[in-house]
Amino acid sequence: MPSLPEPGPWEGPILDPRPGSPQESVVLERSSREHVLSRIRAGVLESTTVDVLRQNGLAARMDVEGHPHDGMRIAWAGRDSFFVDTASTLGRRFMVYGQTSIQEDLYAAADGRGQPVLTEASDVVLHDFDGSPGARPWVTCVHNGQALRIDCEFIAGCDGFHGVSRRSIPETVRREYEKVYPFGWLGVMARVKPLPDITYVNNPRGFALASYRNEKLSRFYIQVPLEDQIEVWPDDRFWPELKARFPAEMAAAIEEGPTIEKSVAPLRSFVSEPMRYGALFLCGDAAHIAMERVLFPFESLGFMSHPGQRLQVWGPRPGGAELIETVAVEELAQPGRSGDEASLRGA
Repeated sequence: MPSLPEPGPWEGPILDPRPGSPQESVVLERSSREHVLSRIRAGVLESTTVDVLRQNGLAARMDVEGHPHDGMRIAWAGRDSFFVDTASTLGRRFMVYGQTSIQEDLYAAADGRGQPVLTEASDVVLHDFDGSPGARPWVTCVHNGQALRIDCEFIAGCDGFHGVSRRSIPETVRREYEKVYPFGWLGVMARVKPLPDITYVNNPRGFALASYRNEKLSRFYIQVPLEDQIEVWPDDRFWPELKARFPAEMAAAIEEGPTIEKSVAPLRSFVSEPMRYGALFLCGDAAHIAMERVLFPFESLGFMSHPGQRLQVWGPRPGGAELIETVAVEELAQPGRSGDEASLRGA
């Protein structure tokens, strides 16, 4: 293994992605391209993500193969469901388009413009990025068995919860907040026709979700004990349990078939600050992991919340954040909060 340098003079290869250099940016990826493109990831894109892809000329395939949606369906076991129409109430649609497909599109765009993507990079270390006077950030790594230095103007830490970027911020500066939930999501993929709408389900047996990737590939989730392994959830147990959590009419519409992917994901909510430290910018899961919200907290979809707890709703404002509303947990089930279709539709 080549040795990496201590801060100081460097005599090895240097890449300079600053303006005017041959490379305007360099991507370091820990895994191989084949591994990245084989991973199963989420498949629902919020409207802002769709806008960014279109603005940067990366949406041609998405606009052909993706499935735009006007909203999502909320259901309670044994009760009629209702549709949350984000298109008519907010003027925003979201897109069903797998993140694996986005990765393929990004690789194709990078290849087309000669973007350096250094896969299977290891031993990544960030240097001189704290913003102190005269400091100019640089990154070292090992790629193809060779120690490499990259000089740059800034570093985008898009390396997720387990990456090196966040951990490179000194502990004396970094503040982290975490809540680990006592349950997990069992997710499966199956080549079956999906339900017409992405559907979130409340049930005393636990949460359930029906989503999909395309018209012949469905994605389902159910809430399971955190200690469960996929071996205890064979298909002949999963499908009956999934259907038991949906209202009868919707359950009857769920097609069964052999699952082609199955995993149990532990769930946490996590925030790290600051998101910017000098020339380092934390992005995505490197800075925050939040359980998905659908107009109201997951607690009101059946997860445990205790009487007396209060929910704070914050929104952005110039120079910081603004507390918009404080809501008691007991109010979440009242009409006009989470369960009244007319109020959600603005009627």
